[in-house]
Amino acid sequence: MKARILHYIILMLSLFLLWSVVKLAYSEWIKNDICPRIIGVPACYIILLCAILVFFSHINVFGKKGLLLYFISAGIPWLIALVGTIQQMSQQIECPKTSTGTPMCYLSFAFFSALILLKIIENRRSLIVK
Repeated sequence: MKARILHYIILMLSLFLLWSVVKLAYSEWIKNDICPRIIGVPACYIILLCAILVFFSHINVFGKKGLLLYFISAGIPWLIALVGTIQQMSQQIECPKTSTGTPMCYLSFAFFSALILLKIIENRRSLIVK
């Protein structure tokens, strides 16, 4: 029962995150100067790809490799958000902001941290056994 509830919490969180990143990536596509770049690629495009993979990994589209893909796909944007958060705090970069002025790298860090932790909790038995 607990794992089922966690499954739906992760599902809803990943859908909300995916929708938010789609909107940000669309804004980047239109304006072309919103997101910081990583090797010339806007970070929000990388995060969008990872959010898509997180969602499809969570609903088990990829079978046995889904759990590993989930953690890789959540880990990459988590690291990007961690670096972005540190650079935002040290005023080296300017992360896109919400309408209330909150840097989105802070929100990405929080959301991907939550997704990773919830997935660990959901799968702690299978992670320990394997």
